[in-house]
Amino acid sequence: MPGCDSERRAGIYREITSILAEDRPYDFLFAPDNLLAANRRVVGPDPSPFAGLYWNVVDWYVTQ
Repeated sequence: MPGCDSERRAGIYREITSILAEDRPYDFLFAPDNLLAANRRVVGPDPSPFAGLYWNVVDWYVTQ
């Protein structure tokens, strides 16, 4: 963007980060709404609001 100096912007971001670290108005937490649909034969899904839907996908398996 014209007139947008990256060094100046970096300084502003550092200042904002410093202010938020000293006097947080609230904690930045976010847990998205997700829906996981799987066949009953799929064993292992354990969705987590913080780790995501597929955090343990390596443990999933399909029964016969």
